[in-house]
Amino acid sequence: MPKNASSNLKGKIFEWFVKEILKSCGFIEVKPDKFILYTGGTGLMIHGLGQSHNADVLMDPPFQIPFYFPSRLLVECKAYKDKIRLPIVRNILGFREDINNFEIITEEILKGRKNYKRTAILNHNYSRYFYQVALASVNELTIIAQEFALTHHIPIISFAFSKRYNFFRNFLENINKNFLENINEKELNKLFKYFKNEIFEKPYFAKEDVRIKISNFIDESKKLFECMHVGVLDDGSIIFLYSAEKDFMPSDKQIEINSEIQKDKDNKSNWKIALSDYGNKKFYFELPEEIYNEWADSRFDKMVAIEEKEKHFKHIYVFGKNSNNKFVFFILNLDKDFVKEAKGKLGKT
Repeated sequence: MPKNASSNLKGKIFEWFVKEILKSCGFIEVKPDKFILYTGGTGLMIHGLGQSHNADVLMDPPFQIPFYFPSRLLVECKAYKDKIRLPIVRNILGFREDINNFEIITEEILKGRKNYKRTAILNHNYSRYFYQVALASVNELTIIAQEFALTHHIPIISFAFSKRYNFFRNFLENINKNFLENINEKELNKLFKYFKNEIFEKPYFAKEDVRIKISNFIDESKKLFECMHVGVLDDGSIIFLYSAEKDFMPSDKQIEINSEIQKDKDNKSNWKIALSDYGNKKFYFELPEEIYNEWADSRFDKMVAIEEKEKHFKHIYVFGKNSNNKFVFFILNLDKDFVKEAKGKLGKT
């Protein structure tokens, strides 16, 4: 087997997993172009001002925001066993600066700029984007790394503690020396090709236990992708929304949340939004860490819980796809009457 085959395979599986999650939420995979994106030995490459870089996952958003420079999302995926430390996040900041400062400059352009009376724009004609670079991690980040990421506006997509991703973390943990001893090099190459989307049928493995493990992981992953939406809160926090009813399509793009945003099983991992006007449609999600910590500081006081909902969940901007692979977008608005009634029950209006 090639050296570092285990870590390389884990990395490729993680990239596939993140990419498919984003695709299920309406993002569109970016392909190579003739200017700054090309395919290299390690996959998709992007030119920077100082150097070319490997782009783990590069996606176009479902739509662009008016009066903003066109943007793209580039996700660096780290399937490390240990915590993500400051140097990793600092490298991502340098990566973002390098690719966003790239420009095609030729000798002809430089020569033309000497003429201050020029009447034509000399910039090279290609599409320019602002690249937001995020970090996706299987493991948690150190406190210092989190502080640095927050300061420099680097989004974090963490798969460290979510119960919903237990099957994913367990599968990656099984990609080890023993796993590789049970497959041959030809089977390994096919596995890489599958997770690179170069082949679309699940690879066949001679050993049944390996075949079952990989098939179950792929099937469970696809089942997860099919029921996912992504929600954006007013403060920019991201929540992934899960629902078995993938074909939900509201008749109105603005929906009042008439039922309580409440915990279903425990304080953090399984909250739900019930839409009583839509057949009691339910979305499940996990509280963002910062919101959970605010509530925990109050020892989970019920009034604080209502105030946190009013503060953070006033609007949820939801992106996703239906079973026909069509993009859907709608806004969930917290019902003011519901908040007032809930406070009244606790003796506060």
